[in-house]
Amino acid sequence: MMRVSTMVQVPMMVPLLMGILVKKTPQWAPWATIVVGLIVSWLVDNVVTPEVFVSMFGIESLTSREIVDMNIILTVAGHVFITCSFFWATSLFYKEAKDKNKVETDRFFEDLQRPFIADDLQDEVDRKQRDKLGAMVIIMSTGILLMALIPNPPWGRMIFVICALIIFTIGFLLRRSAKKGPSIA
Repeated sequence: MMRVSTMVQVPMMVPLLMGILVKKTPQWAPWATIVVGLIVSWLVDNVVTPEVFVSMFGIESLTSREIVDMNIILTVAGHVFITCSFFWATSLFYKEAKDKNKVETDRFFEDLQRPFIADDLQDEVDRKQRDKLGAMVIIMSTGILLMALIPNPPWGRMIFVICALIIFTIGFLLRRSAKKGPSIA
């Protein structure tokens, strides 16, 4: 899972993170960066494998655990140096006159600079979110409680029950905090 996650998710994260730092890139830059990132992942997995990499330093063999760890390290390093550099290099192709999204981009970066101040409307949004989250957490606690029915020793079943009670308590408190109190006017 860690290998697949590193190979697929990191190329998708690069444009998200670099897009905050490098403002002026062409519209095609994020997708092209993802493609380059997938190629980098494939190269690390098939060409510049951990065994090939360590052989350059005279190391003869690695354990299976070291191979997995080295693969993740090489993949992340490849993305940091190659994929991020590619995204930054796309800014060389940016032409402000052809940018259809310039207004939205400028507004996005202005919004990033503007401090957030909570108002009365935000309180209502937060209340609804606490209520929905509390309901989901209570449902999740019920599922965990049902896991106590899985054949286990008594202490194992008790752990499921204790975890379910803790999670249920959190959900209950979230829902309770979402209830509207008497308004002071």
